[in-house]
Amino acid sequence: MDDRDGVAVAQFLRMAADAWAAAKTDDAADRALERVRFLRLLERGADVALHNAVEDARGSGASWAGVGWALSTSRQSACERFTD
Repeated sequence: MDDRDGVAVAQFLRMAADAWAAAKTDDAADRALERVRFLRLLERGADVALHNAVEDARGSGASWAGVGWALSTSRQSACERFTD
């Protein structure tokens, strides 16, 4: 992944977290905690979605080398992370 892509995604997530928090409370400290909570929920959801995507890729015939490439890691690391 290009670093610019990561920055763009981070900016988008920050805006989404800010909107979520603003809808929940007017208190500055509570808004900051709501942003943390929202980003943690996204992190957990993204992990589930990533596991599902890897299962789909493998089920479609993708190699562990291909999965490793998509994750910017080695074939072995991808296999170890996503097999039970």
